[in-house]
Order: sequence, then C-alpha cells, then structure tokens
Amino acid sequence: MARLWNSQLKPDGTPKFTAQKFEQWLKQRKPCIKGSDSHKHNYPVGKLQDKDSNPVEKFCWIKADPTFEGLKPIIYEPEERVFIGEKPPILSKVENNKTNYIKFLKIDQASANHSGDIWFKDISIPFNNELIAIIGNKGSGKSGIADILGLVGDTHTDKQHFSFLHRDKFLKGKLANKFTAKIIWESDGESDDILLSADLKTENPESVRFIPQNYFEELTNELEISIGAPCYLTKFRDSCRRNSFTYAANRRCSSRPASATD
Repeated sequence: MARLWNSQLKPDGTPKFTAQKFEQWLKQRKPCIKGSDSHKHNYPVGKLQDKDSNPVEKFCWIKADPTFEGLKPIIYEPEERVFIGEKPPILSKVENNKTNYIKFLKIDQASANHSGDIWFKDISIPFNNELIAIIGNKGSGKSGIADILGLVGDTHTDKQHFSFLHRDKFLKGKLANKFTAKIIWESDGESDDILLSADLKTENPESVRFIPQNYFEELTNELEISIGAPCYLTKFRDSCRRNSFTYAANRRCSSRPASATD
C-alpha cells in the first residue's frame, strides 16, 4: 500500500520525522496522492518522477469513482484506496486469474419480440474485483442478483434455498421462461445464455459458490445441544470445509452453544 508515513530523509539517511510524530500531528492516517507534474508533451502518461524529475516505474492509483464524490472515501480508508507503485497487487492477481473474476452479469429478454416490455431488457451489471456489497430496500432485487449468479455459475446449492428464483415467486406462472442470463468473465469468456427457469446443472464444475441467506440460516440453526455432550454443527461444518471458510469445530457445550465466529 502507499507509504502514508514516509518522511523526508536526513543527510545520514534516517527519516527526518517518525511515524509517531505524524500520528501526533495528524491524529489519523491521511491519503498520499502524488502527480507526475509533467511539463512536457511527450512525458510518459501517469508516471511519477524521482527527485531529479526523471520518470520512474511508479504510479498513483486511486480506487474510487472518477468524481469528486468518489474521492471522499479515500479520506477514511487511505490504505485501502490509495496505492503508489507500479501496479496494485489486486490488479496483478486478476490479470493472472482472469477466469476466476466476474466482469459483468448480463440479463436479457429471451425473445426480441417480447411484448414490448423493457423489464430485464439488456441489463448489464458490472462487478469489481474485490468484496461486493449489494445495498437496497427489501424487494429491490438483491436476492435476485445473487440467485441468478448462482444459477448461471452452476452452483451446487439446492435450488430450494433460492429466494427469488423460487417456485412460489419468480418461477411461478412461467415468467422466468421469458428471460436469460449469462456471466462475462474478466478473461472475456462467457457462460452460456441460461433461462432463469432452468434447472441447476450440478454435473458441471461449480464456477460460482453460492450460499443463499436462508440456507446459511438453516446451517447455523441446525444445532443439537445436550448437557455435557459435544455440540454438533454437522451441515455447517461440512459446508465450511467445502467452501474453505473458518469454522468452529470440536467445541464442547457450556451454558450456551459456541459461535461459528469464535
């Protein structure tokens, strides 16, 4: 990450000011933003300069929307959002594993002559390469996006746990037959166009590992307790092993069951 506390050096090569001094002055960490200050039309775009104004293989990367509002979060998360160097590690990771990262989820009408409706017509939802949080009111489509990703990504989770693509909801009345979805990967490879009414293809390799909310609740609620005996989170433990999550195991019951986050 950017070296937010980097100080000028004294003649002997030691920092002029310590990190403790910066903390004392600024109270909290601040983002370090640097430009190339180029005055030549042929200067390499984006490259920073050394002390002699020569270009170096360093750039100032900012993880934000390219707007003033987008810059505001770097005040609160400087280390997570500002990087000075050749390339942020996450970009190198994506470039070396492009088939593991989703670029877009596309949803469209199954027929070009679909009754003139614009609902679910040529929808393209971009994804970033790190943690994604989908925020919205109840019924705004959060579970719909997650269910569709699971379906198109050949999840091995039983479809009975889906909340949007459920037989009593969107699958009711064959409405889902009218729409398709596909995943575009960072490699620019694409999944097949799949009807939202399609069955899961559990015989295929799982490209999206999906844990629906009600399935997670079922896992964590499936707890057998008896005084003086071990606690068993059997389904939860098995799911954790499959998904490589940290899990609580071999804990013994006391007055209350152990938490899965212990």
